[in-house]
Amino acid sequence: MKIIALDVHRTFAQVAILENGKIRDAGRLELEREHILTFGNAPAEAVYLV
Repeated sequence: MKIIALDVHRTFAQVAILENGKIRDAGRLELEREHILTFGNAPAEAVYLV
């Protein structure tokens, strides 16, 4: 199972991924429409927003 966490700020979100018991930094996601759509269209098993 892969868990993706977003630490959301005003202009960007910091992305972290937990997979196979290891956490890795996946960088920043700029909070602009094009970037969010690209990120949201990536393949995933399930998406939960909390």
